Amino acid sequence: MGENYTVDDLSKLELLIRARGLKLTRGTVRYFIDKEIKCNRLENIRAKILLGDLQNTEDILHSYLNHFRTEDSEALDVLGEILQVRNFSFPSTADLKLALNDIEREIELRNFEQRLASENDLIRIEDLDYLDGYEFEDFLKNLFLKMGCQVEQTRLSGDQGADLVVVKFGEKTVIQAKRFQGNVGNSAVQEIMAAISLYKAHTGMVVTNSYYTSSAKELALANNIELVDRQGLEELINKYW
Repeated sequence: MGENYTVDDLSKLELLIRARGLKLTRGTVRYFIDKEIKCNRLENIRAKILLGDLQNTEDILHSYLNHFRTEDSEALDVLGEILQVRNFSFPSTADLKLALNDIEREIELRNFEQRLASENDLIRIEDLDYLDGYEFEDFLKNLFLKMGCQVEQTRLSGDQGADLVVVKFGEKTVIQAKRFQGNVGNSAVQEIMAAISLYKAHTGMVVTNSYYTSSAKELALANNIELVDRQGLEELINKYW
């Protein structure tokens, strides 16, 4: 009997069991049906996870993510059992979720890199939230190149607040890249102000995937520093990417 059995199905099964001389209550019948359905479901989950040639823990976790979500508690239990049988146990379900989340992030980044490699693919502002600081710098480098600028990255321990040096029409601009979750504050503006003098630039800019505090905006306005926030960055992507 399938998982979507009805009350009528249950009544017919009960009559059939009585006709065979067995005395079982409806509750008992329901218990055995539900138990069988769950066993079949768990076996199907196990079969999906183990589909293919799986050599190590990472293979198994990747296979899991091909079929199930990290939040699927029933499938997670089966995954934990599989790993224990293969002597790849995790201390807790929380650790297992963390490992799956790491792999999901790697997949997101790999997909993002593939989209970056294609000139015609659309880049969404949400994609940038998955990048780390260096990856965000790389993205901005490519974006400003598309805008017709000459771009140099300053990946030195003493970059003094400038991540990119951009030149267009003879004007040099130093840029600080802020891949951020919260609002960007005064320090970013102060650092780029210092970088203008150090790199002998004409102007300074801070670019973020987030937003700026009110005090950062006031400081930037007073010192002629351009701030590009999430909305402004999205507009540049739509225009030039």
